[in-house]
Amino acid sequence: MKRSKNMIYTPREHIPIGESVEKDGEPMLRVKKQNTDVYEDVTIGTLLNGIYGKGALQEVQARRPQKQKTG
Repeated sequence: MKRSKNMIYTPREHIPIGESVEKDGEPMLRVKKQNTDVYEDVTIGTLLNGIYGKGALQEVQARRPQKQKTG
């Protein structure tokens, strides 16, 4: 992965994890498959579900302030 100011690294060993990106207002982690030009954007919900289990995304969404509809 090319150097980017949005690159996220581990705190102690400074290992690159991925790049912080945003698509359609949703934060994502862009990761690159080693030794290829294959990239994948992973949603925060997918990461939380991988760490905490299937209910993590619903719990986070319940805590997030809801966007107000205008119109």
